[in-house]
Amino acid sequence: SRSLREVHDFRGYIQLKLIPEASPALVAEAGLYADRVSINIELPREESLKALAPEKTSTVIKSAMGKVKLGIAEAKVPARKARPPKFAPAGQSTQMIIGADTASDGEILERSSRLYGAYGLRRVYYSAFSPIQEASAKLPAKAPPLVREHRLYQADWLMRYYGFAHGEIAPATGMLDL
Repeated sequence: SRSLREVHDFRGYIQLKLIPEASPALVAEAGLYADRVSINIELPREESLKALAPEKTSTVIKSAMGKVKLGIAEAKVPARKARPPKFAPAGQSTQMIIGADTASDGEILERSSRLYGAYGLRRVYYSAFSPIQEASAKLPAKAPPLVREHRLYQADWLMRYYGFAHGEIAPATGMLDL
């Protein structure tokens, strides 16, 4: 269906990528079958989302992510007589496209940090922008260096596993050393 896409990762987990406008019933059902549910935030800046993907709104995306967070939390609440069904036991993730706008690495890490805190995300995936022919003139003609994506993953690891704050890794307007 157009509302979800199934992805298997290297550990055999089932991750379902949902579009934010998916029906609540579909999201509820998907969470029972998937190990992890993903709703993509798409871009690090809200104004970039408005300019480059006007059919998407951060309000709808955040609302959908909030509903998944609630589903995960409700599945963890101990029931007195019966155990609730597991809902996305491996948590929630999202994806950001980097290099499609002028957001600095510091801004991207700050946004990721806020998403981890607000939605209890397990993972933020970073995908380097890849230009296509006949794309909007608003988009860059050249892809960012792939090593930039790699550095963001390294910085993300420092935040998730070692407790670094985003500002310790890169200032808000700064870029990571390539």
